[in-house]
Amino acid sequence: MSEGTLSRYSSYGSSSGFAPSLSTTSVTGQSQPVLVVTDPTGKATGGNARNNTLPPLPSSRYCHSRWYDLRENDVKGDMLRAPRIREGPVKGDRQYRKPPEDVNVVEDPDNRRLKRRNFRNEMENWENTTCANLSFQDLGDDFQHGHFLKTLRRLIRCERLQLLDNSLTDLSSVSLPQCTHLYLQGNSLHSFKQLPRTPALKHLTLSNNGIETLSGISVLRKTPIESLVLSGNHCTFQENYRRKIFKELPSLKRLDGTPKLPKDTSEDDETKSATCVIS
Repeated sequence: MSEGTLSRYSSYGSSSGFAPSLSTTSVTGQSQPVLVVTDPTGKATGGNARNNTLPPLPSSRYCHSRWYDLRENDVKGDMLRAPRIREGPVKGDRQYRKPPEDVNVVEDPDNRRLKRRNFRNEMENWENTTCANLSFQDLGDDFQHGHFLKTLRRLIRCERLQLLDNSLTDLSSVSLPQCTHLYLQGNSLHSFKQLPRTPALKHLTLSNNGIETLSGISVLRKTPIESLVLSGNHCTFQENYRRKIFKELPSLKRLDGTPKLPKDTSEDDETKSATCVIS
């Protein structure tokens, strides 16, 4: 799949014979665009299909089209539940690009590229997204990682962001100024210094990454963090693990799903363990 193709439905892709189609439905008296799934035989499937009147797509090439390339489509990126935004090979999608409407008009390639980028940015609308689920992107190449980071930098108003199982290794170049809830479980982060800048962060999930030590956790002091999940990391096996974290993060109220307990702030056990009694 190329950038922007939908992973909202399980029955999707040219191999299975299904493809997304645009239709309209009346919601509260207004006509709204709805993405559904149709097959070449005209037998409609998918959660929004209620009858068999939806026609198949004109050509199989639309199976690989970006949602904003579909004509008469005003569905914005922030309206999609879980869009797949990984960048595809440039050569691979050239055959799906639309030719100019007037073949006699020669348009400057740079101007056409600029128009296309501006239109794409307007349809993606990442700058106005407040809640995004960009998990399971299957980022297999370096250029896909680079494009993904560019997209994350556009989420300047996002408050809740899910980035599960994306094999992410470093997000330090990303800033999420309004993000309060960040879910990064199942990635490949090895240090707290690889986290994005999140000055408004209240909840952070980092379970099942590769964090081995608590070194660098002080970067979270710059946030009003209240809940932190680190289960599935080697750092959780450190001695006095909970006490150390609560000492570093005074605003923290919950760690790995367990509320802050009196013993998490008590230094009695630590003092006793460091005292040698000779009788």
